[in-house]
Amino acid sequence: MYAAAVWAPGLAADIWTQIERPQICMFSRLFRSKHTVPHDIIKAEVATPPMVVEALFHTICSIERMRDLPADRLTRRAFEASRQLSESGVSRSWYSEVTTWFGTQGVDMEKLPPFQYDSDSPFFRPSRSERNTVLRQDLW
Repeated sequence: MYAAAVWAPGLAADIWTQIERPQICMFSRLFRSKHTVPHDIIKAEVATPPMVVEALFHTICSIERMRDLPADRLTRRAFEASRQLSESGVSRSWYSEVTTWFGTQGVDMEKLPPFQYDSDSPFFRPSRSERNTVLRQDLW
């Protein structure tokens, strides 16, 4: 997922299954499973999120980091220039491609979700009832 913020927004949905295939084949060999075992079962056994979710995570984290940069940094300037191009109607800018991709995934560019496992995001502790719900689910 290295540099997913750069290459992921332009990919179609069927490309993601091709990207996941080597990982699934590796797990299948690791488990010594038969070739007839469906890939969904192997993914469920490993409990890995789909690659598109990982790419979304990395892209959102990159955007949050770029927004937090000082205004004089080149990365922040490029981000703001891409945003301005997108707002002026240019559809081939990085910002507009990411906004379109986020829209297909149900994410709004202006209301990005916080990610708990990003070291740069604030930490939110679960409430007592949320913690008990999770513990109950793990026990059953």
